[in-house]
Amino acid sequence: MRNLIEVLSEIPDPRIDRTKLHPLENVLMIAFLAVMSGADTFEEIEFYGRIKREWLSQYLDMEHGIPSHDTFNRVFQMLNPQVFQQHMVSWLKELVGVDGPQIIAIDGKTARSSCSLARRALHSISAWVSANHLTLGQLRCEDKSNEITAIPILLEIIDPKGSIITIDAMGTQQSIAKDIVERQGDYVLALKENQGRLYQDVIEYFDDQQQRRYCYCSKERTIDAAHGRIEERVIYCADADEAGLLQTDKWEKLRSIIKVQTTVQRDQKASMDTRYYISSLEHTQAALLLHCIRSHWGIENSLHWVLDVVFREDHSRIRSGRADENMAFLRKAVISAVKNEMSSKGSLKARRKIIGWDNDYLMKILTAN
Repeated sequence: MRNLIEVLSEIPDPRIDRTKLHPLENVLMIAFLAVMSGADTFEEIEFYGRIKREWLSQYLDMEHGIPSHDTFNRVFQMLNPQVFQQHMVSWLKELVGVDGPQIIAIDGKTARSSCSLARRALHSISAWVSANHLTLGQLRCEDKSNEITAIPILLEIIDPKGSIITIDAMGTQQSIAKDIVERQGDYVLALKENQGRLYQDVIEYFDDQQQRRYCYCSKERTIDAAHGRIEERVIYCADADEAGLLQTDKWEKLRSIIKVQTTVQRDQKASMDTRYYISSLEHTQAALLLHCIRSHWGIENSLHWVLDVVFREDHSRIRSGRADENMAFLRKAVISAVKNEMSSKGSLKARRKIIGWDNDYLMKILTAN
């Protein structure tokens, strides 16, 4: 608890001196704990603080009581998102034990109810480490921008050196691949129709290989079965140079092209899905490439879905200033902290309630014990 308070106290306070009735670390700490406990609005954050005031006074200076919901709103509107993220990520890395290269998925999400007449809804891209349920960084796509222009800025924030970056088809751009390699990272990028000739050439190559029983490909296969559902994944990887594709020289360090076939059987019915990728990793690393692709799907299932279903982010009306952006990252920080506590087998929704009821369980999460 005190370690996190010290980290938050290092964040520059954006308020002018005459409005600093409550220390910034109080505002941020109470908000973080309240969201962990199930609060979704600034009013609910204030209610949490009032109910928990006696317990909070063991750790925070409560001379001026609990901040009002207007104070929480004002602070989150003014707070510098990147500085806030930097401090929270440093604490979370220590909490969950993240160190060194990772498989990092980059993807975007829109908070649909955060729009107003004056601005569009918050659309942000996040860098997510599935292995640790950790968001390394988040960046707002400004009104006249998109993910393609935002991804290079996010890469600068998270520093991908030694890591493998996975991105969906929108981010499959030659400039982004070059940026990742220049920052000493590797990439696995999804291919779709937006890549035109390259996409068609990759499909035709693997169609030809299928006739040859994939004799020039590395192959890996996995099967998962649960709840009456059987999912089989088969990956085929080929050397990009040996494939003889016309456009490979335009992509920085392009070493392999990839085909993934997924077959799902449920209730005696089967469905098949085929996807294609390019990567800077060697084609002989089929198992690693399949693991990277599966890790990327985790950002949708373990982050975006959770934000919408458990945190009701799509229903949040927080929108003024930078409040929507800061609260979006606060929710992601809560997910990282709570999901890395493994002793409870309840759902994330249930664990948020337990955190609000049981201070000992809350402390267990904050100390990773």
